Amino acid sequence: MQRRQAILANKNLKPPLDPFEEEEKADSLKPNPAWVDKQIDKWFENEEANIHAKGLETPEKLATLNALKMLKLGRTVEKMGGQKEKQFLTDFEAWLIGAGRPEDSMKTPWGR
Repeated sequence: MQRRQAILANKNLKPPLDPFEEEEKADSLKPNPAWVDKQIDKWFENEEANIHAKGLETPEKLATLNALKMLKLGRTVEKMGGQKEKQFLTDFEAWLIGAGRPEDSMKTPWGR
């Protein structure tokens, strides 16, 4: 009996609030972050599909696709956090699209 009371008194062992209880305490309503991420991912997919549906490969189309890739990468980096990872991922993405640093290209057997 004492053990049960001690467990119930420990704040670390209490279950999280019900979503409705959290909503009551909130000053303003905010969407679930997981839902927001899904919506943004859907938007990226729709935009890429729209760009691919436009037809021939033009420089503008390729630039738009590269911009979308960079935005996606930026979101991924923000989720990951950490400056070293962010720098590596941005350098890697730049290298992939042919805009990397010369020293990075020299490390590969095929160059750029």
